[in-house]
Amino acid sequence: MSFNLDNLKKHKFSFFEDMRKTAHHLDDIFKLIDETWDNPPPKINRITKEGYTVYEGPSLVNILYVPNFNDRHINCVKNFLINSAAKKKLENLWNSNIGVCNIRAYRFTNNPPREKTHYLDILDHSLSIKPHCDALPKGTLKIMILKSKDSKHLTLDHGVIELKLKNEWIPAIGKSPVAILFPPNIVLHRAVQPAPGKIRDAIELTIMRRKADDFLVESSGAHAGYPKDLDAWNKIT
Repeated sequence: MSFNLDNLKKHKFSFFEDMRKTAHHLDDIFKLIDETWDNPPPKINRITKEGYTVYEGPSLVNILYVPNFNDRHINCVKNFLINSAAKKKLENLWNSNIGVCNIRAYRFTNNPPREKTHYLDILDHSLSIKPHCDALPKGTLKIMILKSKDSKHLTLDHGVIELKLKNEWIPAIGKSPVAILFPPNIVLHRAVQPAPGKIRDAIELTIMRRKADDFLVESSGAHAGYPKDLDAWNKIT
């Protein structure tokens, strides 16, 4: 599968052929979202590593971010990408080693009470993720794994991510969880406010090429972007 828009629309995110066989590798991270919901941090842990770009602007009030990941969660991501064959497919596609420069996980809800928000942070009360493209290094990809908390299927009511392909918005819907892979710099994407009572969790992985042959996976913060010094990141082993 190549990443021109025709193929993205045709395959409808089928890069992940059978999530039922591999999604269990991410169970601990989805549990971490539950734990964060039970004890929300009042401020977003925007950046957790030195040397990364960071977005300092407002965050949606109805998105609650996991503050930290430990080594066990890093290994969850590694196991998912290896056992789903995503790592091998991307390396074959790019003819390059790959790495994950950031992991994010969050809960997206309709209009949460104040105590379920990062109420001490800079918040945007518009409640929907507006159409946008990212400003990441050229060639960067994102993998997003979406999960419903209230049903076995993800629907438009869950505020799923939608990609604009050939002037048509294509939603990531289907049997939960749904995983999608896309180039965020060149594909417009959005997520509208979930309907009342609907909750959608997400794990977001930022994927980059690497020179080193070890499979580096890092978590650099809820609003971190990418390593400022890409040569240095490529040398980390």
